[in-house]
This record gives sequence, structure tokens and C-alpha cells, in this order.
Amino acid sequence: MGNCLLKQSTVENLQPDQVAVIEEIVPEARVIGRNHGEVFQADVVDEDELKEFVIEQLTEENEKLKELSQLMQENERLKKETMELEQEDELLQLQLENERLKAEAEEFEKLAEENKKLKELSQLMEENEQLKKEAMELEQEDELIQLQLENERLKAEAEELKNIMREDLNNSVNVVN
Repeated sequence: MGNCLLKQSTVENLQPDQVAVIEEIVPEARVIGRNHGEVFQADVVDEDELKEFVIEQLTEENEKLKELSQLMQENERLKKETMELEQEDELLQLQLENERLKAEAEEFEKLAEENKKLKELSQLMEENEQLKKEAMELEQEDELIQLQLENERLKAEAEELKNIMREDLNNSVNVVN
């Protein structure tokens, strides 16, 4: 390999790490003059080798970019899946919460129904007690009426007996006279 003069555009397109790699691959290579406007030259660098190397570097970089693009697409897909899973999880959480609230509502409805029945039962028991009191009062009134009737009957019998005794007494007095 002999010395060659590299075109400015070729060296300008090289990144610093590419220059370092060139110098590593071709130990004798030395790229100098990286300022704008200078003529760039390299010692013992074959131009075809350099082009091949640049092509390899660009190909590798292109592959890396493709991999990066695929990784970014995969990342986006995973983000989307994660969002979908999070939404599904939120939906499931909401459905579970909804089911729990429905169960609580049903339980409250049952308790309200039981409470209503207990109130009705309490009212019926109060009415029953009231009816018992009224029945006792009616029984007492009935007994009182029965006693009054019995009393009237006994008075009538007593009056009748009195009359009979008077009559008997009158008859006996008449007989004596």
C-alpha cells in the first residue's frame, strides 16, 4: 500500500470513531488534518480498502439502525399492548367493583325488605296487643252485661218471690180473719 491523498468529502463523512477504527484495522493508517478547508491526507491507506471499510461501517450502522427501528417498533407494540392490558385491567377492576357494588346493593335491598317485614310484623304485633286489650275490654263488658242481666233476672225473681210471699201472706191473713 502506498500513500494516497483522500478526498475531503470522504474524510469529512467519517465519524471520529470510524477514524479510530480505521487506524485500528490498518495500524499504519493515520488520518490527519480534520479542520475545514484543509486537504485531508492519510499515510499508507489504500483508497479501495477505505471505501470497503466505509461501506462495511455504513452497512453495520444500517443494520444497527434496522435493529433499532425494529426494537422501537417492538417497544411501541409493547407499549400499546401494555396500555391495552392496563385498560383491560382497569376494566376488570371496574367490573369487579361493579359486581361488588351490585352485591352490596342486593344485600341492602334484602336488608331493607327484611326491615320492612320486621316493621310490618311489629305493627301487626302492636295491633294484636290492641285487639287483645279490646277483646278483654269487650269480654269484661260482656261479663258486666251478663252480670247485669243476671242481676235483673234475680231482681225479677226476687220481686216475683216477694209478690208470691205477699200473696201467701195475704192469703194467710185472710184465712185467719
